[in-house]
Amino acid sequence: MEHALVADLEPGDAIFVPSMWWHHVRASAPVDVLVNYWYGQQTELSPFAALMHTTYAIRELPSAQRASWRAWFEHYVFGDAAPEAVSHLPEHARGVLGAPSPARDEMIKAYVVQALAEGHRK
Repeated sequence: MEHALVADLEPGDAIFVPSMWWHHVRASAPVDVLVNYWYGQQTELSPFAALMHTTYAIRELPSAQRASWRAWFEHYVFGDAAPEAVSHLPEHARGVLGAPSPARDEMIKAYVVQALAEGHRK
């Protein structure tokens, strides 16, 4: 709390909260309206939705499995080594690790939608 900031807004005021900043909103009147707009979202799929899905799918796994998934995320999502991991493959065979393109993005989206739909049916 030593780094917390407080902003008391009046009717008609607005506040910009930068992306990834933790924040808390508390109403001070019986009726309040809050409008949230995720400015600058770069993709149709929200990173926050990915976080929620990952939390649901991985968080309760045994420790060893979570460690394995952490290594995969570090390598394929956050690490710089991912391009080299598939550099020996022709571009058309690189799948989700290929260069960004509408075709690659559609392939990933279709997989995610199918996986979520199948998970919902279980």
